[in-house]
Amino acid sequence: MFRVKISVTLVLIMVLGIFSLAACDSTPNLSEGESYFVGDVDFGYAESCTVSYVLSADGASIRDVKVSLKNYKFQDKYTSGSFSKNINESISSRTSKLISDGKLDGNGFIEVPSREITLRFYITENSATGEMDYRYMNAQSETPKIEIPLGTYSFVMVDKTDTLASN
Repeated sequence: MFRVKISVTLVLIMVLGIFSLAACDSTPNLSEGESYFVGDVDFGYAESCTVSYVLSADGASIRDVKVSLKNYKFQDKYTSGSFSKNINESISSRTSKLISDGKLDGNGFIEVPSREITLRFYITENSATGEMDYRYMNAQSETPKIEIPLGTYSFVMVDKTDTLASN
């Protein structure tokens, strides 16, 4: 009986975890006048890489900036002096939310930095282009700190507002 309770509890925890992951990857709800933009990044370390954001109704700010990776793999050997480490990182699926809110400058430019990814957007009323800098970084608790730039990747975004249901 005790084993059955543990098994049922574990199954419930796994189901809730799956729903939580799906919620992280879901598309945002839009308020009146907002627009949803999506772009694919030709990122050679992943099967697919998608960037998205929501543009405010007045076009002055963005929110819900996300980068979604599918089947990301990075392998390398890091050497610094006498320190050496084999790096083998593999992620089947991950969506990173970078900022919740950011203001554009007067030219429609905004830079969105995070620990591993920096996005630069140039946003006009109906389009956006950008660049993604991606870097491998070891865990914050590890020493020495390892940071390996994996490149800068350009992308073009398209308005996908029509694919979402408004609030």
